[in-house]
Amino acid sequence: MSERIGFSIAGKLSEYAVDPILRKLKYLFRYKSNIQNLRNKVKDLENKITEVQLRVDEAYRNTEVIGPSISEWLQKAVDLKKEIDEVLNTTTSSEMQCLFNRCPNLKSRYLLSRKGHKENC
Repeated sequence: MSERIGFSIAGKLSEYAVDPILRKLKYLFRYKSNIQNLRNKVKDLENKITEVQLRVDEAYRNTEVIGPSISEWLQKAVDLKKEIDEVLNTTTSSEMQCLFNRCPNLKSRYLLSRKGHKENC
């Protein structure tokens, strides 16, 4: 009986204390994969923007009317791409190093990895 209570307490302690810490550490360990996934998503977005823009241009040539939702989507997609490009540009090695380029800057890596993961989702 006391073992069950002990396991229950240990399980809750792990759930509330250890899991959030491990989740944050994953950002550091998965930095490269998070950034690479974000780059892949940006390529997909670029392809979709190009595809939609080609269709919009074709519609203009055919004197068709383009709905405001399409124009709005294109603008939002371009803005999002610019925002993500800024994040990816800060991943340069010069900004990611500390102590005379001897060790990685963990804070920058954590923040960029977290932002990359959130943009990915």
